[in-house]
Amino acid sequence: MSWRKWLLLMLLILSASGVCSCSKEREAKKSINKFTSEKTKAIESYGKRPIDKARQVQMLGEQRLRGIDNAVKKSEQ
Repeated sequence: MSWRKWLLLMLLILSASGVCSCSKEREAKKSINKFTSEKTKAIESYGKRPIDKARQVQMLGEQRLRGIDNAVKKSEQ
C-alpha cells in the first residue's frame, strides 16, 4: 500500500473509534439519567408514605368523632 492509502485507512479507523466512543457516552448518560429519575421517584414516595398514613389516621379519627357525635345527638332526641 502506498503511504496515502495507509494514512487514509488510519484516519478512517480513528474517526470510527471516535464515533463509537461518543455513542457509548450518550448511552451511559441516558442510563445515569434514568437511574437518577427512578431513585428520585423512590425517595419521593418513601417520604410521602408517613404523611399519607398520618392523613389516613386523621381521617379515620374524624369519621369516628362524627359517628360518636351522631350517636350522641340521636340519643338526646
